[in-house]
Amino acid sequence: MVALQDVAQIGEPLDSNWQKLCLLAAVAFCGGAGSSLLYEQSACPTLPLRLQDFACLTTEAGPVKLPALQDGIRALIVRKEGAGTLMRAGVLFQRLSDGHGFSIGDEQMFVPASLLKLPVAFAILMLEAQQPGTLAQELPYTVEQAAGQVIPSQIEVSASDLSLGQRYTLESMLRAVIVHSDNLSYYILVAYMNAERERAALLLRTFRELGIRDPRDLEHEAASVREYAGLFRLLYNTAYLDASGSEKLLGWLSESSYDKGIGAGTPSGTRIANKFAERVVVSDETRHLHDCGIVYTEDDPYVLCVMTKGRNFAALQEVISDVSSAVYSTVAADRR
Repeated sequence: MVALQDVAQIGEPLDSNWQKLCLLAAVAFCGGAGSSLLYEQSACPTLPLRLQDFACLTTEAGPVKLPALQDGIRALIVRKEGAGTLMRAGVLFQRLSDGHGFSIGDEQMFVPASLLKLPVAFAILMLEAQQPGTLAQELPYTVEQAAGQVIPSQIEVSASDLSLGQRYTLESMLRAVIVHSDNLSYYILVAYMNAERERAALLLRTFRELGIRDPRDLEHEAASVREYAGLFRLLYNTAYLDASGSEKLLGWLSESSYDKGIGAGTPSGTRIANKFAERVVVSDETRHLHDCGIVYTEDDPYVLCVMTKGRNFAALQEVISDVSSAVYSTVAADRR
């Protein structure tokens, strides 16, 4: 059996993996340049959650006022740190229409916690593409099925409709992982992937190819905004999973029950495909809270990833929502 923790030990450096994924993306999202409009817009299909086609990419909107926005968010972080409500933060923003964006503190490392659920979902959907019918398999929804893993407690989590002792398809459990951040479903699925050599190898390879470092333990700071923002670009560009897998995963992410971070900084009704994570670090009583995703603003969607560390979850939620509000307001103003 291959342990999920082994992923961190075999991955290539992030820069190397990211260069490979830039090639997968085909257009210059990684470098910040826009693409040409090759087809008439009327020829492009309507797909609500991911890029219809690279040829359907438009760059009609002018770039947002990035320097002022970046300076404003940096000043916000400094104020929060000075007030003692924030220990550190990382922010990455990128418009998906033209690739323009910026990052602040992308070298800062955080405990990934539930953000690891997203690359595991990539691996399982990749397995479904290779072996159709995988998601239809059923497993018992029991602690025993998680191969003895101690299930971490959660604070910001909504109840799924799964009941202990019942059997559910892998698809039902994977949806519960993404929509409700269900820890038991997550560890059952990880155990399923590790139970067979080829599946375990696929899981390890997926982490490596995505450039995601798995932590040594639940308190290991092994995540940055740069890596996790990239996962959403890959989904939007259909650059890793196939169209069906990308659309399915983005659909679940858009049903996420967590709306106190990025969602709290956007108008009611704004569609957001996001994944949040929380962790209480027992050794020093610090808190990590993160929210990353795609904000669908009319025809100008963007990726926003905010990772925070502090002493109080409510204060960290406020930081994330304030950053989200500043970004949304600037993007909206740029459209006018």
